[in-house]
Amino acid sequence: MKKIFLFYLVITCVIFSFSSCNDPIFFAVSQEDPPLSPLIGGSPARLIIINDELFTASGRNLWRLKLNSPSYEEWKRFRNDSWIWDITEVEGVLYICYESGNNAGISKVDSLDEDENKIISTVVNTLNNNVQTLFSADNMLYYSARNSNGSSSIYAGSDPNTPILENVAELRGAASRNTYTFLCTGGLIRSADSPITGGIYLLNEGIDKIPVEIPGLELPVTDIDFRGIINLQDINNTIVAIDRSGFLYEVTQSVVKRLNTPNTPNTPNTNEFMLGGRTSGALAVWTDIDSRRLLLVGRQDTNTSLNTGSTHGYRELVLDPVTGGLGDDKIFYWPGRNTDSRPTTLLENSRYVSSIGKLGINHLIQADGILFASTQQNGVWSLRDRGELHVHWNAEQQPPNPDSP
Repeated sequence: MKKIFLFYLVITCVIFSFSSCNDPIFFAVSQEDPPLSPLIGGSPARLIIINDELFTASGRNLWRLKLNSPSYEEWKRFRNDSWIWDITEVEGVLYICYESGNNAGISKVDSLDEDENKIISTVVNTLNNNVQTLFSADNMLYYSARNSNGSSSIYAGSDPNTPILENVAELRGAASRNTYTFLCTGGLIRSADSPITGGIYLLNEGIDKIPVEIPGLELPVTDIDFRGIINLQDINNTIVAIDRSGFLYEVTQSVVKRLNTPNTPNTPNTNEFMLGGRTSGALAVWTDIDSRRLLLVGRQDTNTSLNTGSTHGYRELVLDPVTGGLGDDKIFYWPGRNTDSRPTTLLENSRYVSSIGKLGINHLIQADGILFASTQQNGVWSLRDRGELHVHWNAEQQPPNPDSP
């Protein structure tokens, strides 16, 4: 009798397990693509394009992919003597932020040895081995170094003795419009004298911190933790910035205005230029085959794993179809949702959630029609055509050879 009871119990469990496969959770799991092992692993640097070549770095390796090539090209690796934190470009020249033991600084890449697969470079600046970040705008190199009180000093060009800004927050980005350059800083540093907060600085004939205007507040504020800034490259060369809390701002020479009109003085409008969570600071413009444009914003909540859940990844803001800048659509959408009348990077939201949606993203870029992402812990990923699985996100490997059988 006991054996018969156990037999029916097992049969019941099997039947229940099959019937439960219609559950949305099981459906989402069924949509997951097998994760690939990334060719470029770890926490990669920024992705940049120089003369139809895509570059990034991870560990002691600089990686290059030739774009728009008439023949098949693979990623090529170049070895560096020091660890590479980040990279940027000025007038077609590659600069790297490096660390080796107690030594840190910025180097200019003079050439790439194609035979020995190594970098030939010249040290530009060490800043007492306290270099933090580097960016470029309007053909000028900008970088920050940490001071003894925890604040930062920001430098321009290769002059190691004359900071253009002192006792400010860490440099988080740079953008330019016409003759104006805007530097974005973020983070709260509690120094011995007074708190040092983030903001956006205008560089023209002098350097001024631009006041921030927040709808619903009478007085301008100057203590926003900014995480990223970008020129949308639209008709008006609109510049926008984003803070850690996920609010979007329009940046002009006179004011940095938060693009969110609160429902009440203390309640933000969640349907107006608000990410709905914290941001990593990643910003990029994506264009589809019909020339429709999206602003992509990296999403990253706190107190959650970078490999689980769906509180990371990125969101999409539809840009104006005529001007290419900010338009009437003010909502940050999930990729693959609400796609009846708008462009999206990926049509299937379930594939987004089960892949890149789980990962923190430091940088995004569209190159040769392919969207690439530098993740925080899982290497370089790409949104590309993968054959039978069609276009979807996965770790970047060597591009598929169209001539292979």
